[in-house]
Amino acid sequence: MGTHVEHPSIFGRLRVALTAGIAVALALIPLAVAAPASAQTASESGVAGVLPDGTRYGFIRPPDWNGTLLLDPDFMGFVGGSVPPTPTGANRWLLDAGYAIGGTSRLPTLDRVQSSVAALLSAADLFTEEFGAPRRTVVTGSSLGGFTARAAVEAAPERVDGTVAFCGGGAGVVAGWNQKLDAAFVAKTLLADGDDGLELVGIGNANAATAAWNALVEEAASTPEGRARLALAAAVGQMATFADPAMPQPEARDFDLQLEHQIATFQLFVRPSIRATIESVAGGNISWNHGVDYRQALARSGGRPLVDRVYRAAGLDLNADLDVLAEAPRVAADPDAVAWAEDNVAYTGDTGGRPVLTLHTAGDRSESTAFDDAYAQAFRAAGANALLRQAWVERAGHCSFTQAERLAAVLTLVERIETGRWAAAASPSGLNDLAARLDAGSPLDLGTAAFFRPAPQQFLRPWDGRHIGGYVPWVN
Repeated sequence: MGTHVEHPSIFGRLRVALTAGIAVALALIPLAVAAPASAQTASESGVAGVLPDGTRYGFIRPPDWNGTLLLDPDFMGFVGGSVPPTPTGANRWLLDAGYAIGGTSRLPTLDRVQSSVAALLSAADLFTEEFGAPRRTVVTGSSLGGFTARAAVEAAPERVDGTVAFCGGGAGVVAGWNQKLDAAFVAKTLLADGDDGLELVGIGNANAATAAWNALVEEAASTPEGRARLALAAAVGQMATFADPAMPQPEARDFDLQLEHQIATFQLFVRPSIRATIESVAGGNISWNHGVDYRQALARSGGRPLVDRVYRAAGLDLNADLDVLAEAPRVAADPDAVAWAEDNVAYTGDTGGRPVLTLHTAGDRSESTAFDDAYAQAFRAAGANALLRQAWVERAGHCSFTQAERLAAVLTLVERIETGRWAAAASPSGLNDLAARLDAGSPLDLGTAAFFRPAPQQFLRPWDGRHIGGYVPWVN
């Protein structure tokens, strides 16, 4: 068991005074998810500890617990601490509304997603020992935690009543890194063919690989020819054209600014340092590009108009470059590493009837919105379309959601569990309306919301290597 803790700064007496106007605003929110509308004085209980594998866990239970437990695999931070963190923003709102919150740390499981799921469920058992069994359990997660959140509802639907994946992992490990390989392969083949120091896979030194990719992008961005070829690489990788929070949002036909966004975030998308970590855990390379037709990939990517423009401006022959790519030697994966990665996390869409809501920024620097299509394909293959709702926020950056957006997503999922149907709040307008009412009705600054519906983007790779149809693409 963990150590029960009481501390004035974290679990001290809570006074929340809500005005009549706030109470009226909150009355517009469904009763099942409404915040407390009367003043109260209460103390919260917390528990924290370390699991046998070294994973830290912690929970906070409000005095008027409504029976719902919200689990997050990053609740204790990447490393964690001796007590649960001081709740702020959406977590503070949820505690005031009667939700118990908690979860685990990212270390030491990291990319071992199934181990992260097991740790999260073990921590939930300790919550039950301390406070009693929850009436319902919802798993949330962001970035790498998004992998765990998606995997948990498939691995243990008898323990998880629903999931909110705020970002991260929609294409799974194998398909997602295959797409990243496509971008890196095009860039190296056309810009640095023969440069053995620019590693695509089998990365030996992560720092050196990162420096090499940064140097390549910087040099290529200095010439029209290099920029054109970076644009082609970004297109087949389906990289966002609005991804750098430090830059203005481009207009629909402002191709020059769109390319600036892609160039500014290219290395963050390719991520050689993260690939090196995954290869170390998997025991080899998990990515391949045998059978990939890059001419066809460009046509289906949605990025052809931008590529055509910059190729014309550079005076380059696009068809000639596509011919070079067609003839270039392909990258083979390690079958054992691929098998490990797919066992680690490759979604089936079978959640045992449990609903899932995903949230993604349109300008994610780490993965494209096409990852959402890959995830939806898994649900369609399982005949479970009705269980999935996907939402997007018109903002640049990885997982850059406001507290109001996060809270609106959680409450919408909880209402779906309660009622068995998706309310109007699952639409962009409904989520924006709910987020606005939450912010207006709370003494907390929850921020604004920018939910919208982007143009659909089709994922270019098979969404799961086990469903390719008998072709084994990692064998030369």
